[in-house]
Amino acid sequence: MNSYFEYNNGTKELPANSFRISPSQISKFFDSTSAWYRNAIFGEQEEIKNRTPIELGNCVHAAAHMYFDTGTVDHVVILNYINSITDPEVDKSTISAQYPIMLETLLANFDPQQATDAEMFISTELLPGIYVGGSLDLVDFKRQILYDYKTTGSLDTTRIPTSFPRSYYFQQLTYAYILKKNGYDINYAKL
Repeated sequence: MNSYFEYNNGTKELPANSFRISPSQISKFFDSTSAWYRNAIFGEQEEIKNRTPIELGNCVHAAAHMYFDTGTVDHVVILNYINSITDPEVDKSTISAQYPIMLETLLANFDPQQATDAEMFISTELLPGIYVGGSLDLVDFKRQILYDYKTTGSLDTTRIPTSFPRSYYFQQLTYAYILKKNGYDINYAKL
């Protein structure tokens, strides 16, 4: 079975000893350069206090990818993944309750099976040995649309964001740039 819960960071696609810049980190380079530098160059990891939103995002992405591949979502596989999380700080009940609602919202707004590729790794070389690249959530090359899924930490409608942080726009524009450098035209980026 496809490993729906693992992010493809390009280790197998990029040349050995190359340096990869993630599109999701581009904004951090501009907004918090020293923190980006410590993480990207020296490998210092930021302390993540609450991994529940990260795991929730993993489950929604996995379910959307399953749906793209098969037209169905294997909720047993997702629940098994949730139950396998060993971090005691992760709120498994929140994930179990929220991922189906977020997935339903995602699927109600568009059909991922109409797209052409899901979780596709793509990159381009900026300078010798330096690449920018990552895994796209979903892309429709026919309609020239790039999609990126975002989850929210709350189902309280008064707390649902009404706008997106600029980091999401940087990420989408970077992916569109990479696609353009690889010969693909993208005219729309949707979150």
